Amino acid sequence: MSDSDKHIPTLDEMIFPGRPDKAKTTPPESAKAAEEKKTGAESTPPEAPPSRRPKRTSFETMLNTQIDAILARHMKAARAEIVRAVMLELRSRLPVANRKKK
Repeated sequence: MSDSDKHIPTLDEMIFPGRPDKAKTTPPESAKAAEEKKTGAESTPPEAPPSRRPKRTSFETMLNTQIDAILARHMKAARAEIVRAVMLELRSRLPVANRKKK
């Protein structure tokens, strides 16, 4: 086994060869997050107790059910279209000898 077989480069080495300073992918902490960390306070207001939250009406529930059904139909159609496009692409890349003859 040669030396080149022992060392397998990492993705960072392939993208930024010889520049380890560029390989850092963690973004610096934002000023807002640093301030929250110092003070220990959260910027989001606390959630209202259940007794103070507005109650859902039957109309809102029915509307949400309809929206969920429509979204599910669209997601199913989108998945089918994606699968069809991927399968067409895969079939086009197969060698001609492996294709079934009709």
